[in-house]
Amino acid sequence: MNKKNGYILSDCLIAAVLGMILFLPALSLLSETLTTYRTARGIQTMAMYGRLGMEETRSLKDGGHFFEKSFKQSGNIYDVKWYCRIIDNNYCLHEIWVRCPNEQEYCFKRLERRKNTN
Repeated sequence: MNKKNGYILSDCLIAAVLGMILFLPALSLLSETLTTYRTARGIQTMAMYGRLGMEETRSLKDGGHFFEKSFKQSGNIYDVKWYCRIIDNNYCLHEIWVRCPNEQEYCFKRLERRKNTN
């Protein structure tokens, strides 16, 4: 005698529902993780080019107030602009603006003692 319960369709539906309950949140979390990772990598790249721009502006004379350069990485172009504003006789404020390929801009600032002061 066959001792099967005859509820194969309902067993399959229960298994499918339980599978969806377990896998859909995992897929959603995976998607969020990948989005957060891409955002973090973008910010890390912006910070890298901001630091690179800051280091390149250290070699400029104290009278320079503007600097612009583009960097290319993996087919993406990152625009770096540097501005120097004189705060008073002793200090100047350096601002580095980095624009990434998706048109977001990040600003990095550094306060520095002017070179020609005693």
